[in-house]
Amino acid sequence: MAVDTTIMALLAIWDELPELAGEQWETLGLLLRELLEAYQEAKDQPARDQICLQIQQALEENPQILDRFDDEFVAIQQQSAQTRGPFTFRIPKLFGRLENSGTAGHPKQQKRVFTRYTDISCPNRVWIGTKRIAVVVRLTMTSPGYSEALEQMLLLGDEPVSAHLYAPGFEMLGPFEQTITILPEADSPPVVFDLRPVEVTHTHLVLDFFQAGNPVGTTSIPVEITAEEITTNPQAHAGALLRTVAGVEPPDYMLYISYERSSSSSTLSFELRRVGEVGQAFPPIHLQVPPEKYAAQIYRRLSALTQRIDPTTKAVLGQVRQLDAADAEARLKEEGQNLWRELMPLELRQRYAAERAQWQNRSLLIVSDEPHIPWELLWPYDPDNRWVDPYPLCLQMRVSRWLRREAQGAATYEPGPELSPSMLAVLAPSDTGLLAAQRERAFLAMMIRKHHLYDASPASLSTAAAKSFLQNGGYTWVHFATHGNFYPEDPDGESAIWLEDQQPLTSNSIVGQTEAYLRQARPAFVFNACEVGRQGWTITGLGGWANRLIGAGASLFLAPLWLVNDGAALKFSKTVYRALFEGETVAEAVRQGRLAARRLGDPTWLAYSLYAHPNARIVELASVTQ
Repeated sequence: MAVDTTIMALLAIWDELPELAGEQWETLGLLLRELLEAYQEAKDQPARDQICLQIQQALEENPQILDRFDDEFVAIQQQSAQTRGPFTFRIPKLFGRLENSGTAGHPKQQKRVFTRYTDISCPNRVWIGTKRIAVVVRLTMTSPGYSEALEQMLLLGDEPVSAHLYAPGFEMLGPFEQTITILPEADSPPVVFDLRPVEVTHTHLVLDFFQAGNPVGTTSIPVEITAEEITTNPQAHAGALLRTVAGVEPPDYMLYISYERSSSSSTLSFELRRVGEVGQAFPPIHLQVPPEKYAAQIYRRLSALTQRIDPTTKAVLGQVRQLDAADAEARLKEEGQNLWRELMPLELRQRYAAERAQWQNRSLLIVSDEPHIPWELLWPYDPDNRWVDPYPLCLQMRVSRWLRREAQGAATYEPGPELSPSMLAVLAPSDTGLLAAQRERAFLAMMIRKHHLYDASPASLSTAAAKSFLQNGGYTWVHFATHGNFYPEDPDGESAIWLEDQQPLTSNSIVGQTEAYLRQARPAFVFNACEVGRQGWTITGLGGWANRLIGAGASLFLAPLWLVNDGAALKFSKTVYRALFEGETVAEAVRQGRLAARRLGDPTWLAYSLYAHPNARIVELASVTQ
């Protein structure tokens, strides 16, 4: 197609725009990128003309940019087509990639890596009247004899490790974060956390470890605070699964969300950690209703909006009232703003308002052990109407999640810094009636050929064949495109993805030999199937696909939290994979996927939940011979 002068002028000055726009660039850049994508897909000239008008209107907000645009526009108009030559229309990258440290042309010096183990001493039972207990943390060169660790802890020798203690049921009598020095030829000197019990309860002490700003692992220690006086004896705890994530930029922000249940109340606690700084804790949010009930109503409304149906009319009157795209988007924004208003602590909202410009286009890792709330919906706004963010947080930042604890309080692996689709398997049953899923399968087959990957897809898509495939290994990336469902009453046993002949596969299958392979290979999983990104409570803790896969060692899990539209799901998936193979971080690729799916006019674009290191990228791939 012939490209309009508006587009040619905009692309000609694109690299100048961040400097001209200043702090406005993140918001303006997202809008312009979205309009360029809409222009690329427009079916006729009237539609393209309307998009060009919208682009010019967006530029009018900044006179300096508009002047530069007008100069380029006039210069292009004055050239003949022969003079300026052929024009290739390509969507430009929105934001520059972080540069590796070191001088150009000179490889970075390889840092020495040391093997260390955690050695933690604290009582597992303590009387409520105890004035003080000590939690002693060491990093040792050799594994203690009582260690249950299956893997080593690898740390960079020239970077200290920060140990951060989260202790519900206790009062901290000193700093909650301390620094541990890594010594080349000796155990690290111990650090001591002093605590005083304040509530009779069963709880977990959670130790998070960081190096160079990146999370390198978590260990969780069960402790009972008793009403009866007892003798307190220190107990040894060892073997946190901690490994360095060298070679990847740490998340700019990490938001820890902890959910604590007791006989009297349930609370959500928040702590924000900015790279290079000690975390800031905020007053807890006390919940008056169970979060699963609160979230279930949100998912019900969002599923109705996906079908462009008014959720209130359907629920109250049992009638179907159709909504247009603008109405659906407005309702979606309301859901996100209410989530921000009701569940974000006031002090955290105030900090965001004060630092709003600094948060733009930064990476955010949300680490949570609360299984129900769709944090991707958070849509910041000011109640005094001084500002309203044009996009939810997951478009203004590069957002991903991670799990802090799994069933029985066990700690999870650290998020992996590198992703490899070198052995990619696609499981998309042909009898689901999902036409877009078959197009998705064909697209991924094309990507396998284009990038010389190994096609690890199983020949049969029965439940038995899928289980055998997962157990036997030989894959680094698994993509499902099919139907899915979630049952909160049994998130592991009945929440399923559906294979051929309507045979179910549930997360109960992620045990035994499959767990062992995931722990060793750390593959990635993408489930393009409705609802399977959700979690729930099981008899011992979190349940669902995310918890089972991440807890077993998967490096990435991406799936929708509610009902998604077949066509929008395809658009999302294709955009994500293209961005990943172009070298984008996984969180940026998902952000681009959301933008692409958003234009189709339903909440599918916000449905996806990403569990990964936000700055992880696909590693350089070598050709694989099949």
